[in-house]
Amino acid sequence: MQLSRHLDKGFWAVAANIAKALYGFGVVFWLIAVLPKEAYANYLLVQTTYLIIAQLLVSMSLAAYIKFYYEQSDLLELQSAAVLIFVVASVLVFLVFIPLIPLVSVPFKMHNERALFLFVPGLFFASAIKLFTNEVFKATHKIKAIFISEVTFFIMHSLLVIGLYFYAGLNSATDVLYPAIFAYVIASVVGLWLARHNLIYSFKFSLARLKETVRFNRFVFAIGVSNNIFEHVDTYIVAALLNKPALALFGVLKLFTRIFIMFRQVVGTIGFPAFARLHSEGRPRDLRSLYEKGIYYASIVLSVAVLAIVLSANFIFDSILTKYAGNGFYLQIFILSGLFIGWQTIGDNLLFGIGKPRIVFYNRVVVSGLNVAMNVMLISRYGITGAVITANITMFLLMLLTTYFVRRNINFTFAGIWGKRYDAYYFLKSYSKSGLAQWQRKETKAKHK
Repeated sequence: MQLSRHLDKGFWAVAANIAKALYGFGVVFWLIAVLPKEAYANYLLVQTTYLIIAQLLVSMSLAAYIKFYYEQSDLLELQSAAVLIFVVASVLVFLVFIPLIPLVSVPFKMHNERALFLFVPGLFFASAIKLFTNEVFKATHKIKAIFISEVTFFIMHSLLVIGLYFYAGLNSATDVLYPAIFAYVIASVVGLWLARHNLIYSFKFSLARLKETVRFNRFVFAIGVSNNIFEHVDTYIVAALLNKPALALFGVLKLFTRIFIMFRQVVGTIGFPAFARLHSEGRPRDLRSLYEKGIYYASIVLSVAVLAIVLSANFIFDSILTKYAGNGFYLQIFILSGLFIGWQTIGDNLLFGIGKPRIVFYNRVVVSGLNVAMNVMLISRYGITGAVITANITMFLLMLLTTYFVRRNINFTFAGIWGKRYDAYYFLKSYSKSGLAQWQRKETKAKHK
């Protein structure tokens, strides 16, 4: 497989995540600096809850749409099954969630702010069309459309929040959440317009297709549950066992792991559909080559990112986020889990792509159970230090399990991974030669004129 074949999709996927980085490490970083600690802690709980529910509803409804997009002859049946599950599941989830808000708010010390949890369904239904169309773009490999949709939200939300700050100041979580709802509505409208040619404006119910969709999605959903337990249980345990300032500090630490979330999204946007397509076309050598290539370059990129954060952590906390001064050492340890993210994320997407989500599910169940137990024991005894230790240990174990099963299924080699260092060299060499030849042709034409 040639590197140049993936450049266009890779460019727009990277561009979308650069936009997320500017938003996450710009606007959100700024919010951390200007919002009171309790306000940021409340915003963190609402935003995390929304993201968990949104991710689970998408995985419950739309994973099969991507997996079978190139395998099914009747796309209308496939789309209809996805839309039906998405709509019904969304309504049912929030019919259960809203009455539970008074109970949910108690352990997280939000007795007086429990109305904030109503923003969770508000955010979801404002963003529902955007969530759906992004999955359509993934299935059709229209990564540029994802970039436009995401940037629309980032720009709108950023402008609204900054404008509100200069007009009246930011004093509570609602000052950030109301603009988010409006921005999601605008981004959903843009996403729907961009997807207008990829949607079939009809409905065709097929019980067989619905069963097939549910059968595939159930494992992806179960993986999503275990994944969110693994990723977010520490936030809720910190909220329940410690105080709001401690939760705010932990939210600051988690902000820097967004670089890994962005990495996962890039891999999910490009890797899952690519692995699925190569597998469906019966191209095991290309499948293995793509995995080895991904591991090699991901290891370089993530190692550089981790090193940069480790070296700058104390400066960030002591000179910029002065409300949280003296806590840079927490970030230096916490961020080390990023060294294992590449192997785990690319491995998971490969296993999804070859139709073995069950392996990913079992890996997650085992490690998530350990994660919950360690967090409860260590956070109650050591505070945030316990959460940091747990994150590193469990991510390392998950990486080992994922890599073991990937090797069993595609028989990659470490020599093959190391050999991918030549790909970039040959690509640049070939590109420079073609560029030089093009320049020489232009010069020759100019002389003849």
